[in-house]
Amino acid sequence: MNRVLRGLAIYLVVAVLMSLIVVSTIHGRLLLNGELFGYQLLSNQELKVFYEAIGDYIDIRQKLQDMNYETIMKTEIDIVDDFLDNNVNEIVGIYDEDNNWSLGSDSSMNLEKARRRQKRDENEILNILLIPVEVDEYVVFRVKTIDFKEVFLVMKQSKDAVKIINKYSFTVYRIQWIAIGLSLIVSFLPMIINLIVNYTIPIRRLRNATRLIAEGDYNFSIQTKGLDEIKSLSRDFEYMRNELEESRERENIVLENRKQLITNISHDLRTPITSIRGYVEGLLDGKANNPERMDRYLRTIYDKTAYLDKMIEDLFLFSQLDLGEYKIDARPWQANEVLKMLFEPIELWVEDSGWTFELEKPVSRGIISVDQMRLSQVVENIIQNSLKYGPENGKIHVKTFISNHNYNITISDNGRGIEKAALPYVLDAFYREDGSRQQSMGGSGLGLAICKKLVELHGGSINIDSEMGVGTSIILSFPLKG
Repeated sequence: MNRVLRGLAIYLVVAVLMSLIVVSTIHGRLLLNGELFGYQLLSNQELKVFYEAIGDYIDIRQKLQDMNYETIMKTEIDIVDDFLDNNVNEIVGIYDEDNNWSLGSDSSMNLEKARRRQKRDENEILNILLIPVEVDEYVVFRVKTIDFKEVFLVMKQSKDAVKIINKYSFTVYRIQWIAIGLSLIVSFLPMIINLIVNYTIPIRRLRNATRLIAEGDYNFSIQTKGLDEIKSLSRDFEYMRNELEESRERENIVLENRKQLITNISHDLRTPITSIRGYVEGLLDGKANNPERMDRYLRTIYDKTAYLDKMIEDLFLFSQLDLGEYKIDARPWQANEVLKMLFEPIELWVEDSGWTFELEKPVSRGIISVDQMRLSQVVENIIQNSLKYGPENGKIHVKTFISNHNYNITISDNGRGIEKAALPYVLDAFYREDGSRQQSMGGSGLGLAICKKLVELHGGSINIDSEMGVGTSIILSFPLKG
């Protein structure tokens, strides 16, 4: 806004200067030959009378300024009138501030209008406003004598002089105001264009943007053009639009994920329930007619109900994590102690499964803040996936390193690996690389998604690197304390 005010002040100064130049030009052209823009406004004879009237005024004023007050007041008015070189005007009276008249003055004159004219001529504000006052045959003007006294001289003008002076006054008045108006228009035109370009148009863009956003359309951008304040507002508005657009995209993703989640849950629950129902119907129909078949039916029902129990448990945990309602009990630990607590029990489990477990010498320094129980759940889930989907006699390799003020734990296997195209989705809920929805390998499909959210609750991150035919590495990163 300060920029607008500065610009307005500059354009105003330019307009005033142009107006003064135009007014001076008008006066100059008229007084030179009575012509303006090809139109003859004053004839040569009228110009002659005008100059003579003005000349009388200047002459008598100069002569009286060189005289003292007493001399002027005691001089016969006829003698003063002889000071005029022309016959256009006549001196008819002189009076002082106390309304004392000089010798021979006609004190009976009605000078009310002439005095108003004299006061108007001495009023600078009215002169600036260029307000014309019609003159009559009498003119009164103030003269300061050589001894610093003031007298008022009454001059009687000829009818021709009165007519020509009034004509000049009102002609100039009309023309100069037209010229001033044009000067203002020309001067302020760039300012008006500037306001339209830098204020009106950007505001209109913002108004249209507001309407589009209200209609749910975020597929546009807002140009940051115009005045500084408008640019700042446009940038803030564009930032808001981006945030709203990203928020809607996130909301759409969440909605899509929820739909997919419901579909997956329905599918993963329906399969074991259908299986349980089939086996129960078999029992009711007497198909389990021997102990061996009975045992197989009951064991299958038990396994399916255990799977359902695990899925419901994982779903509840995932729901709490997804809603931000799950809390962990994170405490600072020496990283070496954490590794010992995590992998000592897991080493036996891995070796009992026919796999080889190898733990490189851990990094000796570093304190991390973790919830030991939940971090154990993460590691166990990762190891379980390796054992489940890997070869019969595979290998688990664990190493640690520090980078970017993070303590990193890498758990690697020599399984079949994961397709590169599938890597971005492995940590999503219910994702299975082969696209199947069978539970032949067990698991709820939520394990790695739960791992990701638990690690993020610790302020860390989880990343996966895999190569087909070589194996998979999962890197857990936790910020170091201190």
